[in-house]
Amino acid sequence: GELGFSAGGSYCSLSGFSSASCAGSVQCVALAVHLHKCGMDMWDLGMGMTYKHAMGAKDVPRLKFLAELKATRDRPPLAVALAPCCAASVLTPKFAVGAHVEVVRGGGGGAHA
Repeated sequence: GELGFSAGGSYCSLSGFSSASCAGSVQCVALAVHLHKCGMDMWDLGMGMTYKHAMGAKDVPRLKFLAELKATRDRPPLAVALAPCCAASVLTPKFAVGAHVEVVRGGGGGAHA
């Protein structure tokens, strides 16, 4: 699961959780895809950690972070909530096994994942 909040086009993760070992990476990827589909411009993952960097997260200097947050937070709110569901229904592969999928947003703020 995921606990976080949104402000305009920004989403802030507070904590991810699971009952299965090593499920955090799957949870992060699923959330990244969901936030992208919702139109989020910025995802604050909190402090940098090795597993986040291994998945492509980048540390952002504080002043740049604050500028991007200010630019995205005043957008009209976006609906990001998901109803409780079986993870298998959300994570059913839609790509060939072994395919590399990269989510890239163009334009202003850019997504941080």
